[in-house]
Amino acid sequence: MPKYRAQSLRNSDFLSVLLTDTTPVEVPLFFSNDGIYHWVRAHLKDLKKASLPGSKLLEDFIDKLLDPDSKLKNRVSRPYQYSVRLSPVKDRKLALPHPRNQIRWVEMYKHRHLLMVHYCQRSSWSLRAPKKAGSRTFVENSNQNIHKLKLAAAGVDLDSEHFLCRHPTSFFAYTGYSRLHKFFESEEFLGLERRYPVLWMLDISNCFGSIYTHSVSWAMKSKDVVKKHIDASENTFGGELDREMRNANWAETHGILVGPELCRIFAEIILQDVDTRTAKFLEKSMNHLSGRFVVRRYVDDYFIFAANEVIAAEVALVVAAELENYHLSINSKKTTKLAWPFITERSAAIARLKGPLEAFLDNISMRASDGADPGADVGMLSNDEAADLRAEVKEPSPKFAYIPKDIRNIKRLKAAFLKEIRAVCRGSEDGYGLVTGYLLHALSNRLSRMCEVESVSVEDASKYMDSILLLVELMFFLYAVSPTVEHSARLARSILLSLLFLERAGLRDEKLVVEEEVFRLATAFLRESAEVRPAMQSAGLETLNIIILVGQLGTEFEIPWHILTRWVVPKDGLLSKLDYFSLITLARYCGGRKGYEDGVQKVEQAIAARLCACSKEDLKASSELTHLVLDALSCPHFSKVFRQKLLKDTVHKLETRKARANAEWSGAVQWLESHPWFSDWQDVSLFRSLERRQRTSVY
Repeated sequence: MPKYRAQSLRNSDFLSVLLTDTTPVEVPLFFSNDGIYHWVRAHLKDLKKASLPGSKLLEDFIDKLLDPDSKLKNRVSRPYQYSVRLSPVKDRKLALPHPRNQIRWVEMYKHRHLLMVHYCQRSSWSLRAPKKAGSRTFVENSNQNIHKLKLAAAGVDLDSEHFLCRHPTSFFAYTGYSRLHKFFESEEFLGLERRYPVLWMLDISNCFGSIYTHSVSWAMKSKDVVKKHIDASENTFGGELDREMRNANWAETHGILVGPELCRIFAEIILQDVDTRTAKFLEKSMNHLSGRFVVRRYVDDYFIFAANEVIAAEVALVVAAELENYHLSINSKKTTKLAWPFITERSAAIARLKGPLEAFLDNISMRASDGADPGADVGMLSNDEAADLRAEVKEPSPKFAYIPKDIRNIKRLKAAFLKEIRAVCRGSEDGYGLVTGYLLHALSNRLSRMCEVESVSVEDASKYMDSILLLVELMFFLYAVSPTVEHSARLARSILLSLLFLERAGLRDEKLVVEEEVFRLATAFLRESAEVRPAMQSAGLETLNIIILVGQLGTEFEIPWHILTRWVVPKDGLLSKLDYFSLITLARYCGGRKGYEDGVQKVEQAIAARLCACSKEDLKASSELTHLVLDALSCPHFSKVFRQKLLKDTVHKLETRKARANAEWSGAVQWLESHPWFSDWQDVSLFRSLERRQRTSVY
């Protein structure tokens, strides 16, 4: 079985921050910062050296739009805000910062990353905090033989450094737990439960939205010191971090952006100070409680383990009082109080489903061969490096491949398993959302392991098709009842992996059947989502990602333009009201398809209308418009006439009109098409994005 390989990262490559820490994890399947990373790292230098027509034009254009050299220290930008689904009745608003601000954050990481670590290592209560700048990333070779075939066919150099290092998940290496459920399953939690019979779980109300940006300086120097030396504090790290957050959030001081990892670090610095102040107060003023409680915190959730309810209440009051000093408060409606045994509704549900899940998986597949999990390749590392590597590898490669069994009664097996799920979720406020993430993870893992075999006999072809169809149908059902962006990425990766596996195995007829079923399930979801969507609202990210998935199917399975717009566009039918993610999704789906030329033109017109309606100040400040313009300019599906006019109109908004030769405009457009920004416009980039998401946590 192939092993993980540890690939060293150059410590000087602080631009990797753009790949890990400056954007939300929950974005469309096509979106990544790979393009801007390469633009800032190399393409801008190439432009300065280039002699092709349009190179000077592009250099000036990008300089004015992005200000990559950070000439304007206090330029304020408006983030692109969008909503994602948390549950059937609850959304969360995320923010995509302006590329200009993201580039400025790189400079801050370069000069201040040691201070970031310092201010995030003061509390013993924190369950997840930056420990040091990461020095390695890990390439998981398992499950990637099919993906490599796809990459090789597209002409990608599989030995290139970019391919080997394509899975960075964060600039920093972290202490603690990557996900909260890992804490609940840990030996540490077991030990705390053994010692303390009471557990209180407290949630900070609207934590990121309530943070006062100036308070990050208080966390570093104390509020009194900062108030006495306000001017001087502007030149400290706290002042810089405060300023960068405000500039990226339209100069807001109340609330910080939600999504980028930097914002999580911003909150962590403040909450670490709350932790240490609370701990000192309890030690000095309430020493009668010594040894009778322990506190842990994961991001904005506090966990108080105590000898009894009275002690837990006393500690909770002190935590709440210290939070108030930062204008933060506890959400009493979310406070959970447990006594032995410590198990939440979600944990209990998962425990009840483990048996039925294992039985179901055993009924559809069996282990292909025995073998030990090789884990990580640590032979060439020092003891310290090997320890760090083991700690940082989030998901070890699978131990075994699986092959399908002959399923006698698929309908009965499916119905019995769904009945078990319904029984567990019945009566819960979260409904199926109680276990959807757990089940999707388990089903997708089994599907991945079934796609590891090297060859498939003719006799086994129908077994593979039946098992894949069953797993895909169950995964689509779970997604439909609890759609989230994270779930859509897992669903898409599993389906595309199975289709490539069938293609590689030469099972083209079976692949066609699976594609047909995927198309049926996907279009049913899209139709039902459109029916319940408010009239003036466009499709959400959970819907757009399924459209992107359908776009990967064969040409036999296409959504007509008039139906596609019905499922995406608000009921008034105006494409010009669509946001950046929606317009680019439509462009990706329609581009290169016969019969969709009119649709592509309508998307072009909508983008042109958005640009025409904005002012020079809006264009410079808006993250959404900047992302939209840059992606549109590099889109090969749009006509060169449109892209050249779009570039002219954008340049003329940013600067006084200059007489330029037509060769400059056409040369610039040609260069942009071969150097994409946030959408790579190639199918192979979608796989890279999906693989990265498999190793990235959503918080």
